[in-house]
Amino acid sequence: MRTVTRLAGVGQWRAFADFAPTGGEPLTLGVDVTVPGEPTGGAAHGTPGHGHN
Repeated sequence: MRTVTRLAGVGQWRAFADFAPTGGEPLTLGVDVTVPGEPTGGAAHGTPGHGHN
């Protein structure tokens, strides 16, 4: 399954996924993503609660 995630702007972002494989221990996977470019000062850039690191 794929899920499209649109990031609010340039910068560093961290995403997590919690799941439990059949017959296995629950796991948490994480990925760090860097979106290149110059910050434009948009409302979501650097705003707590938007997943921005």
